[in-house]
Amino acid sequence: MKKEVKRPKKEYRRLDWKFWLIVTILISGAIYLSYHFGAFKKTCDDNACFKEALENCAYAKFLTTKNLNYYLYTIKGPTNGACEVDFELKKMAIGTTTEKIKQFEGKWMTCYLPKSEIAKMETVDFEGVLNYCSGPLKEAMYELIIEKLYTIIIKNMGAVIGAVEDTLIGEI
Repeated sequence: MKKEVKRPKKEYRRLDWKFWLIVTILISGAIYLSYHFGAFKKTCDDNACFKEALENCAYAKFLTTKNLNYYLYTIKGPTNGACEVDFELKKMAIGTTTEKIKQFEGKWMTCYLPKSEIAKMETVDFEGVLNYCSGPLKEAMYELIIEKLYTIIIKNMGAVIGAVEDTLIGEI
């Protein structure tokens, strides 16, 4: 005769409300942090959508072309009473010189736009907001402006010197 071996019954621990509260808090916190750091960013297909997101300073991305260059605009959200927006030049137009491509392509700038400035904007463009920005793209833009001004001054230097000489000789 076989002797039956009794196995001990497994005791299942009943999960109490504290466990479920902690799990709920952790899941809610993870969802909030992922939203806050941009895991659920809205992707806009047109300027109007992005402008609306910008007015609300809601997280959004917008890939657009201007002058055949590709720009990525990313709204990061509110920061210290301003709206943090990144502008990145993703790809330069075909036919752009390699010198300018090296100077601009892949560069970005971060802007902290006050609500009052956002309300004034008619289109989403960083030309009017450079005072609120910093980063390699802004520096590259200023370098180009300085180069152009220097070229204009050098090109017109002869005329300027002639006018100065005429004025000085006329006073003598």
